[in-house]
Amino acid sequence: MQKRHILFLWSGPCFMSGPQLIEEKLNYLSKYIFGDIIAATIKRDMHYNKLGEFRFHPISYKRTSILRNLTEYRFIFQALKLFFIKKYRFEVIVSPNPLNTGLEALIIRIFTKAKVIVEINGNFEEAFKYGAGGTINPSLTDKIKGFASKILINFVVGKADIIRILNEKQIPSSLRKKPDILKKLVWYPEYVATRHFRNLKITDGQYILFIGHPWYLKGIDILIKAFNQISPNFPDYNLKVIGWCPTGRDFFENLAKPNKNIELLGPLLFKDVPKVMAACSLFILPSRTEAMGRVLIEAMACKKPVIGSNVDGIPNIVKHNFNGLLFESENVDDLAAKISMVLGDKNLAAKLSTNAYDHLLKNFTEEHYVENFKIMIDQALRVKKSNL
Repeated sequence: MQKRHILFLWSGPCFMSGPQLIEEKLNYLSKYIFGDIIAATIKRDMHYNKLGEFRFHPISYKRTSILRNLTEYRFIFQALKLFFIKKYRFEVIVSPNPLNTGLEALIIRIFTKAKVIVEINGNFEEAFKYGAGGTINPSLTDKIKGFASKILINFVVGKADIIRILNEKQIPSSLRKKPDILKKLVWYPEYVATRHFRNLKITDGQYILFIGHPWYLKGIDILIKAFNQISPNFPDYNLKVIGWCPTGRDFFENLAKPNKNIELLGPLLFKDVPKVMAACSLFILPSRTEAMGRVLIEAMACKKPVIGSNVDGIPNIVKHNFNGLLFESENVDDLAAKISMVLGDKNLAAKLSTNAYDHLLKNFTEEHYVENFKIMIDQALRVKKSNL
């Protein structure tokens, strides 16, 4: 089988979740593809030369304004150097974000004739309703950035050869019904390192778990209110909220303060997450918007029952009353009722857990991701003519 030469553009800072996970993902992909990675990263990670079958070309990461990020020239110069001077003839360019590297990928395509895949890993239209840190109200600056970003997303998505999505709402509403856009869409879940969660020793630490950030966007206020409702009936259970809360922590602490069974904790390194996940009684993702819900898949790999809000990409992961439960987004009473159902019915919890693990093995393993990625690359290479 011929291996395809791919160029990844990573806006960075990469390795935030640890180089081990990135290298694992690339090792899986290396069975089918090889190539180059141009990545913005911090100084301590500039020493990497190769990850799997991919040459690593680091660019120093600088926290700059959104306008400078959108016109980042260094990716373009580095890619053209690799293609024309190093003779690294990549066939496909993959941009994991239409905002940060999507435009650069389209410009590189002009000179190299490589196909462009733009991956959309967030729900931008929904996220723009909130502030930059996932706060309740966007500032004027946030609104201006959101307006400019929508214009750029529409352009990049419209010009890409292939668009990888996690759910249908990720496509700008103005483009959703256009036939030329629809034929370029590819849907499959993002890579999840499930092997770190499978085959662990499973225990019941009698706590409900959430892991993620930013908290308002993830609906932590809804979760705290729902837990406060059910807590008198389940006094032996705690709620653990784990993650980075960049703004408004006082708001959540005040909601939780009356209840001694609520723990608002900081972020964890990935290596510590599986152990915490394997000991929870129930995992909940109460997001206001969610492209996919990677943590739901991690919980399923631990054979845990899950509850998620019925928004965006979550119903693609959680099939109600089969491998988890869905609740109406923003509805505290509905979430409280669903929590009580799981904690109060061990048979239901066991059914959801078993089905969740089976569903994971059939749809969300690393091998499934590689096969989906392979199909996407093959589809991109069949595109006859780029449209920029």
